[in-house]
Amino acid sequence: MELFGIRVRIRILSPIIFLLMIAFSGVQTVLPPLAALSVHELGHIVMSILLKVKIHEIELMPFGAAIRLYDMWAIPPGKLMLISLAGPVSNLLTCALMTMLLFFFPHLAPECLPFLYSGLLIACVNLLPALPLDGGRFLAALLNTKIKQIKAIETGVILGRILGAILIVASVYAFIKSRVFPLPPLLASIYLFASGEAERRHARNASMMAILKKSDASPPIRRAGVVMAQKDAPILDAVSFVHPGEDSLFAITDDEGEIITLLPLQKLMHALHENTNTAIGALVQKNKAKSS
Repeated sequence: MELFGIRVRIRILSPIIFLLMIAFSGVQTVLPPLAALSVHELGHIVMSILLKVKIHEIELMPFGAAIRLYDMWAIPPGKLMLISLAGPVSNLLTCALMTMLLFFFPHLAPECLPFLYSGLLIACVNLLPALPLDGGRFLAALLNTKIKQIKAIETGVILGRILGAILIVASVYAFIKSRVFPLPPLLASIYLFASGEAERRHARNASMMAILKKSDASPPIRRAGVVMAQKDAPILDAVSFVHPGEDSLFAITDDEGEIITLLPLQKLMHALHENTNTAIGALVQKNKAKSS
């Protein structure tokens, strides 16, 4: 399904869980967080449009929504910081307007306070400096202005997993105290742990696409598997990961895990025939010399 040219994807559990929440909790309980999430994602969308960053899709999940940007980690850090902050800031601005409204019309407090609290909660949670939350994306983009992107993302992933561990400990403690297990914090912790590898994968894909765009001599590679290999690794070890008959593209990384270049399988096999003890770093130097 498309909305204004943006693909909208709905997880199959989303409408089911939404209806169950209404059935057990009532519309009055579900509507405030739903409104706050809508304002939050609208903030991201508007900022992306203003900065001319293309939105790949909007995904509706059981416990919220998320926008997917094309090549998110290829976006300049400054733009990514603004897009990341746009969601929480939209919630905070909405809460500020509602506070002013309550100042002049205090009798509206029973209707407005649930919306105000939901907006504050969503803004504060998303400002935590942990990937994949907005605060984590802002932190990774900020760090990327000083250190390599892969290290910046790794920092956000580690902080996300620390937050996930804290939520697990808090859930167990709450269960011991009340004998009622809080499911939402546990689900949030699982999401934080599972999203780390996805963030690394998106960053690697962005690095590879940037290298391919710069390399005019590289032919298009179709249906090729990607093999990650350190520059100090022997070529013989690297090609051992390739299945017979499979075309592969080797993403060569430095000691910190940053992708420095891409090499096709044919180039490694040619070097392997000349010397089985050759390290990939020798091919990297040749590749750089040719490109310069």
